Amino acid sequence: MKQNDLLMITFDLKKDYKTIQLAYNDPQGVSEEFEMNILHRINEELGGNFDLDQFFFHSYLDSYEGCIKNFLLSKIEQDVAIDSIGESFHFEAFEPILVEESHKFSIKEIEKMAQRCGYTIANNFYDERKYVVSSLWRKP
Repeated sequence: MKQNDLLMITFDLKKDYKTIQLAYNDPQGVSEEFEMNILHRINEELGGNFDLDQFFFHSYLDSYEGCIKNFLLSKIEQDVAIDSIGESFHFEAFEPILVEESHKFSIKEIEKMAQRCGYTIANNFYDERKYVVSSLWRKP
């Protein structure tokens, strides 16, 4: 980037534990459905034979890393094939598949990141609850 060029990056901000947990372990099952759709799409588009009833969704907040980690876990020992790649995969009972990491950041972390990357923050634009920030960075 050239001097004075701008870059906008949106970050999910750190928030209280209950809010984060409820967003990913929602009572409506939206996150679970979203993550299980990965296995469904592998079946439909890549010739997989995942039995979706033999997997369950698990999500937890890793406070040290500042992220939510979402997994699909096998309920039983099983083998799954994916025809399009000619591979088969063995799962032990309760073996996890990591399907998503959603990192959360503090404003201080964002400021340090910008600085390490050689930028200054020109402005931050928040949503009304301050759950998300779009950070406008300038190349000095």
